[in-house]
Amino acid sequence: MGFFFHQAAEKYSKGYLVLHGVNPPKIHDNSTLCALCAKINKEFEESLDECATLSKFYIGSRYPVHYEMYKKSDIVAARKVVQKIITLTEKDS
Repeated sequence: MGFFFHQAAEKYSKGYLVLHGVNPPKIHDNSTLCALCAKINKEFEESLDECATLSKFYIGSRYPVHYEMYKKSDIVAARKVVQKIITLTEKDS
């Protein structure tokens, strides 16, 4: 489930960048994407640390050697981050 939250945040951030005329880099780092979005809308700065927490869900599920079990609280927190990103992108669209 965490992987899908990571992907949602990545896709919304990249879509937001495209909407504002920025060609998004071919990366999967939500921190960097969020920082790029913050150059357009300063409100994204509040989410920089939270976006960083999503990276663990990408690495672990894509590369099983690094796989770890996550607590329900981790997944709930990831969902809240994504909801915040969605709200920010839709608000400024």
